[in-house]
Amino acid sequence: MPLEELYPALRRLLEGAKNKKGYGYTVTLKTVSTRHAGDISMPDDIFFENVEDYLKYIEKEKEFLAFRDMAMLTQKQLPQLLPWMEVHPLTVVKHLVQWINILKVGVYFLKHPKPNKYSRELPIDIPTAFIEDHQGIVKEVLNNILPVSSIRQEAKQLEDRFYLKKALPLIRVRALAEGMFVDLPVQDISLTAPEWNSVEVTATTVFITSDILNFLRFPSHPNSCIILGNSETFKVLASLDFLTNQQIYFWGDMSETAFYQLAELRTNFPSLASFMMDKKTYDAFKELAISVAEEEQVMPFHLTEEEQTFFLFLKEEKLMIEQKHISQKYIQKMLEKF
Repeated sequence: MPLEELYPALRRLLEGAKNKKGYGYTVTLKTVSTRHAGDISMPDDIFFENVEDYLKYIEKEKEFLAFRDMAMLTQKQLPQLLPWMEVHPLTVVKHLVQWINILKVGVYFLKHPKPNKYSRELPIDIPTAFIEDHQGIVKEVLNNILPVSSIRQEAKQLEDRFYLKKALPLIRVRALAEGMFVDLPVQDISLTAPEWNSVEVTATTVFITSDILNFLRFPSHPNSCIILGNSETFKVLASLDFLTNQQIYFWGDMSETAFYQLAELRTNFPSLASFMMDKKTYDAFKELAISVAEEEQVMPFHLTEEEQTFFLFLKEEKLMIEQKHISQKYIQKMLEKF
């Protein structure tokens, strides 16, 4: 390095040293003989004399002290977690603000494994939604302190894995004829899957739709009911006892998305049929078709040959018709075929 560049760099190095700032690195010098400048002092060694100097220099002193305090608290309250903390210090640092509450959760679960309560009703002095809002770190901590017998190893969701209750989705069903719900004096009701399994449903034909207005306007039909579904409830419909032997129809938009929903439902209900999701219905209302963006997805499984052909038509033409545009007269006409 030329001397004109060396001297400014050396000056900056020495001005930032501990003997100038009171903390940081220490520089020891040695004498070096040069051809043009004679004997000059050059750095021989650069080091930190202690941890405190290093932490202050990198501006992590407060963070380290906070980590040390949390480690000491963990030693007192949840020593089982210390080996994990040693391996994952940066994860602890990331959650220092929440660490006291994390320890409270860990201590509770050690004393009360498999609590069988909702996370919000656990008698822990923490914010009500704390476990919900910090599921990642809570899951890591519980994985490392609880015995294997208190963990469902195959479960991914926190509630399932650690024996917590979870809110079950409500499944809304509307009777399309009198007497479809035995001993229930209502025609439209939302219940969880276990609750529906305690109700005798006499409907032999079941329609499923994902649109609330179509659900409400669906015409009366003998021995039938209609379910209002969505991505959450679709996953639990297979647990409904009253769908075991019924003829089931899905009424979705004439769109790519609706055919993916149809295919998803068929994984659990192979005999499920589509309702008014065909080219004939499309042609009857084609003036109401709208352009849509192309979906970059593969052909859905479990479609019939006719459904595949119509799906590809919609995909290639980038068109769809929403079922809300289908007239009541047309719906009633289609139902007369059942």
